[in-house]
Amino acid sequence: MIDKNGKLFSKISIIDVVIVLAIVLCVSAAFIRFSGLLGDNSTTPVEFEYVIKISKIRDKSADAVLKKGALYSNLSDGAYFGEIISAKKRPNEDFPTLADGSIIKTSAQDRYDVYATVKTSGKQTKTALYTSGGKKIEVGSLEYVSTKWVAAAAEIVSVTIK
Repeated sequence: MIDKNGKLFSKISIIDVVIVLAIVLCVSAAFIRFSGLLGDNSTTPVEFEYVIKISKIRDKSADAVLKKGALYSNLSDGAYFGEIISAKKRPNEDFPTLADGSIIKTSAQDRYDVYATVKTSGKQTKTALYTSGGKKIEVGSLEYVSTKWVAAAAEIVSVTIK
């Protein structure tokens, strides 16, 4: 089968066979991964609300969020996040942990935290929620959002399915 030159049937190199098999396996794995054959590819339409926290913004920016309106991604995709239905402005509070492990309360002067409730429709899979614009919504994720009047970084703090 394999001759003294390392060729299979005196025609094909063993190394060539291994390389071709590796390429076939990689292509097969990529197809299975990205085709949706694995994972949660069944979706259900759903309406949900989530709360975002925009931290340490100026007074005028906080007032702009309080105007409500449509919320979009501030990234190049410009995906639709939903409609701001309510917003609350609070003085900024921060709780940093010091090197010795103690936690202190601090605040940034002339800065505010805004909690905005966003309502949207989208889809629900077995493991995640997605907006109609295709954005994955999960508690703790940081999103770059914008309205007609302001752009900011926001953290998703809670999600409620309606």
